[in-house]
Amino acid sequence: MYKDKGLKMPFEKITQLREERRRVKELENRMKEEERLRRDDLKRRKEINKQRQEENAKKGEIVQVVSFLPLQFDSLPVFFASYRFIEASISEHFLMVP
Repeated sequence: MYKDKGLKMPFEKITQLREERRRVKELENRMKEEERLRRDDLKRRKEINKQRQEENAKKGEIVQVVSFLPLQFDSLPVFFASYRFIEASISEHFLMVP
């Protein structure tokens, strides 16, 4: 019976396989990082859109104009004469139960 050396890969082949594995691993990590960044960007855009939608809903509220003002609002100082203050005060005035 003859003894011969076992099958052994040449050193160049071994280094080539190592480099290939390293490149595959780098590609995998890069793809995972890109996916993570894409999802983070999507979350951020959803949050921004939600805030924008809430702001637009506030701006788009329908405000009913009341033609008369009670006497107490006629003598308001100028800095209190903003529409929102008057509208809020009028709505509170009408919502009070006697």
